Amino acid sequence: MSLRCSLAVAGRSVLPGLLLFLPFPVHAQQGPPNAPVSTVATPAPAHRDRSSVPAVQSGQAQSPVSQTNPDEPAPAPGDEQHSQLDQSGVRMSFYYVADVLAAPKGVDPTPENWWGRIRGTIDFDFGKFTPDKGLGGHITSLWQYGTNIGATNYVGSYANPSSLASQHVFRAAEYSLSQYLLHDHLEFRGGKIATWDSYGVQEYGQSFINEPMGYAFNTFANTYMTYDPGGTPAFEMRVLPNHHWYAKAIVLSQEKAPYNIDGNGFGFHFGPPAVAAEAGYLHDPPLPPDSTAALGRENFIRSSETGPWPGVFKFGGSYNPGVFINLLSGRPSPGNYILWGQASQVVYREPGQGPDGHRGLGVTSTVDWSPNDVNPENQQIDVGLRYVGLIRGSHFANDMLDVGWVRTSNGSAYRAYLFSRGQGDHVSEHLVEVNYLAHVTSKLLLQPTAEYIVRPAADPRRENVFVCGFRIMASF
Repeated sequence: MSLRCSLAVAGRSVLPGLLLFLPFPVHAQQGPPNAPVSTVATPAPAHRDRSSVPAVQSGQAQSPVSQTNPDEPAPAPGDEQHSQLDQSGVRMSFYYVADVLAAPKGVDPTPENWWGRIRGTIDFDFGKFTPDKGLGGHITSLWQYGTNIGATNYVGSYANPSSLASQHVFRAAEYSLSQYLLHDHLEFRGGKIATWDSYGVQEYGQSFINEPMGYAFNTFANTYMTYDPGGTPAFEMRVLPNHHWYAKAIVLSQEKAPYNIDGNGFGFHFGPPAVAAEAGYLHDPPLPPDSTAALGRENFIRSSETGPWPGVFKFGGSYNPGVFINLLSGRPSPGNYILWGQASQVVYREPGQGPDGHRGLGVTSTVDWSPNDVNPENQQIDVGLRYVGLIRGSHFANDMLDVGWVRTSNGSAYRAYLFSRGQGDHVSEHLVEVNYLAHVTSKLLLQPTAEYIVRPAADPRRENVFVCGFRIMASF
């Protein structure tokens, strides 16, 4: 499919979707591929000591900042109407994302598979029009459709080549209320929440298209952590002692099939509980009033004032107290858990770039682990590099060249089970991705990609798979 045809299909898909979507509330969730903003990298003036500045000046408590899913594009800044809404305490965004991918090698040649998503979001700062300062609201809805190229009847890999693709759904993905206290050092949040959007989420998710690096590790399913758009009832507490440290914990209703239990997202079904927690350190975090956004996720190249070397280092885990089955013996086992750690850091800035001072190299890596006996895929490791502004010229200052590697390993019990059935030794799967994120305009991004998967699903009998295509992202 030519690029011209693909863009035409995108247009035909977007318009009817938007018409269907308008009656539903909308949101800006935890960060679609964000368009880098050059002002972000401007070093803070020397006289501004981050450690001495309060999170927010007294009497100016902030409601939750708009969060956006890392696998989708951030709304383009600078719209006058958006600014007027922001000042009134309402932030709205609509955007469209689509992955067009094909697998010409390693499986029966697939045609171009289109997976599209239309999302709308509304965030409220009730403190701007009610006496309750620090109270905020958030709701996001989406419609997603198309062909999931990572499914078993296509590539069938552990690491899905697309961080967007899952199941067809038209659903309210998340809605919640948040209350900030103690000058924004403490937050309570409750409602329908997609836990995976906040716990273990990839800081550089905007840069990659495969799921483990473009969103979060696939092993979330080991403890039934909820995912976007399958939010479930949950209650969360977050603490931000200062600009550099954060901690948060959540109790959630686990659901193995949230779309079946709650098809439109407006049900409030309570399943068995599970928990997750995370703590982290932020290097060169945003200054007030943007520091509220740092309750667990640094926005990196966004329109906020940070130091020149933004980075996040975090550790977390999730626990499910239910009963799980040993994959080899078939015996029940109490409880299951995931532990994860992640480091993301800018390591090089090009000198003498003036307003484009964010040009340079960032490095990210994540590792997670679950018990061997009850988890088919018990570990993922990924490493990624992204270079912002590799090509000269101001138009290319926010473009990114990205390279990533993902290793997904099987637990020993599952490996032994498959080996006993004559299917060979399923040790691990490897995925390598190279892509270029081009800012065609401030509201249109194009991201061609190539991915190579070695031993899909860790099956030694399978041929390696090559996947190529592009992602298109448009904000409205």
